[in-house]
Amino acid sequence: MVLAGLIFVPGLILVEIAGADGSLFARVVLLAVVLAMVGAGIASCVGRIFDANRWGGVGTRSTVVANVAVSERGVGLGRTLLTEITRLADDDGRTLVLAVQTDNVAATRLYRSVGFTDEPSVKVRSGQIAMIRRSPSAVRSTRPWDEHLSAALVAGCAMSVVAVLVGATTVSGPTRIAVAAGLCLLCAAAIVDIRALRLPNRFLVVAAVLAALAAYFAGAVDSALAASVTGAAPFLLVHLVDPSALGFGDVKFAAVAGALIAPWWWPAAVLMALVAVTVACVTRLTRPSGPHALGPSLLTGTLVALLVSIVLVQKGLVA
Repeated sequence: MVLAGLIFVPGLILVEIAGADGSLFARVVLLAVVLAMVGAGIASCVGRIFDANRWGGVGTRSTVVANVAVSERGVGLGRTLLTEITRLADDDGRTLVLAVQTDNVAATRLYRSVGFTDEPSVKVRSGQIAMIRRSPSAVRSTRPWDEHLSAALVAGCAMSVVAVLVGATTVSGPTRIAVAAGLCLLCAAAIVDIRALRLPNRFLVVAAVLAALAAYFAGAVDSALAASVTGAAPFLLVHLVDPSALGFGDVKFAAVAGALIAPWWWPAAVLMALVAVTVACVTRLTRPSGPHALGPSLLTGTLVALLVSIVLVQKGLVA
């Protein structure tokens, strides 16, 4: 219901604003109010989605290792006990999670030696780090889905690139080339995010440069700035409130995506954020276990918003 309200109510208000004959000041104020409402709503939805990435969202078949301690130290009893725990977890296909003090070097070394890795997306107490160990069977079971998702992103990006280069004739050729190249880089970043849960800065930086060039060629620098801020604002708000819930790489991705949309119709950056949140919600419902990358959802929102803005401009429905 919240997402439906975010999608339809602001759209109706924007239609009224676009057709109003009142003063420019009143229209700008109304537009600012609408965008603030949309941003707050998206931020709330994104925050709720990523709340599930803590212990409760690590996996439906997960076990928290509360403590591994023995009375005699230095004789290998702790390692023996932990090895048996991991063997039982692997046999049952379970994920093991734990929190350890950052200054407990011996325990941290022991956990890492049996396959635990740091899990920065999980928020734990101050002075602790979260660690996770997934069984080989659990890791294998996620690969087919990831491969299908990567293929779908590549296919969607390819179709969008073709649409930009061939059909988006309302902007210049250099602008279309820059946008197409930027989309390819965002697609590559999203695929890396699927497999490593991180968005590589080198892809985002080059995509940002291409977005800036596209805005310059199209004479839409101001629109690009507005779209970049509009697209990234709700995600930035969530990041500032809870950095463990959403990484800053997602904020940068949204900012670059908004700038790539701007040469056609910059308000479509709002649609980009809405679609990204909706896709993330559906993904969480279909795959409730484990942390989820937001990059694929952001890329999907970018492609949808870009194609919608191109169609609207080509048909003369917006300017």
